[in-house]
Amino acid sequence: MIRLALTEAEQRDLLQLKRNGRNNEERWRASIILDATKGLTEDQLAERNDCSVSGVEKTLARYRRGGVAALRSARFRPHRCKLKAPQMALVAEAIRQSPRSVCPDDPHYDRSLWTLQLLVDYIEGHTGVHLGIETMRRYLLQLGWRMKSPKLSCTSPDPEYAAKMAAIHSLRERAEQQEPSAPLVFYCDEAKLESIPTMRRMRRPRGQPLPLPHCGEQHRRYLHGALCYPTGEWYFRVLPRMDTGSVLQFCQALLTDFPDRTIGLIMDSAPAHHSTAFAEFVAANPRLHVQYQPTYAPWTNPVERVWQEMRRWVTHAHELPEFADLLAAAVRWCERLALSPQTTRRLASFQSANPAH
Repeated sequence: MIRLALTEAEQRDLLQLKRNGRNNEERWRASIILDATKGLTEDQLAERNDCSVSGVEKTLARYRRGGVAALRSARFRPHRCKLKAPQMALVAEAIRQSPRSVCPDDPHYDRSLWTLQLLVDYIEGHTGVHLGIETMRRYLLQLGWRMKSPKLSCTSPDPEYAAKMAAIHSLRERAEQQEPSAPLVFYCDEAKLESIPTMRRMRRPRGQPLPLPHCGEQHRRYLHGALCYPTGEWYFRVLPRMDTGSVLQFCQALLTDFPDRTIGLIMDSAPAHHSTAFAEFVAANPRLHVQYQPTYAPWTNPVERVWQEMRRWVTHAHELPEFADLLAAAVRWCERLALSPQTTRRLASFQSANPAH
């Protein structure tokens, strides 16, 4: 027979734990200790609380060892903040960098991502304060850090990236002026059109392959496109190659179509755009100005998004057996796009620009 003697404060704390315990385990332990004041045996306590005799013995031993506080589950015990403001600032500074950047000479931190245990080790080594993993997790939540997947951001290795982008923005600002002397600005790019369809996921019957017809011969043509900023007007030519001669032919067509305007071309760094013949052509035509976009930076040229839409409409998993049919479909798509400047402005994100010259 067991009869515990409890003070009024202990009974009050046990009743509160029985009613407001953080989990069933805490409430169950408090109930056993309260029943142990009634002179019941261990078997009766076990039957009354629907548990084993061993559970009763462990609960009684826990209470005799630490009182009411020992009945709480370890992960829910009240805790005090162990980090002061300077130490919290150290955590915030470390989490913004990779471990190898924070401790470049320590092989223990030679990794890209922080773990909770690694942060615990870092704080203990620099402040002497030992934290648990869950405590560190709470501190990170207080600082506003959550687990989320990162977004990949593209960067250009061009050392003149900022200067080139500033020149492009300056050219665009001049094009937005409603003056006859304002230049016509064109983003230019080329796309290769091949007879082999580009493979993409598509719907098909389950368990059945979906073959696409192909003549077996490889044919190709090149679409040369120019997108006017900010009007969204679209110009294109179909040429057999993407060499200097084809680029010169396309530029000459633009000069012919706009005989009284200064034309600014924003182009990538393709070999045909940097050839000696092209440089001589630009020097011989003072109305033509060329601004190169940064290298390895396709996101700076909105014509890339036009070609992406063209492939989605025309070349992805196409069923056209003859290359002439594929070429005709691509030309029809480009002609429809030329009739809808608002569509090209949407594709190129020109909505905020003034479309009028």
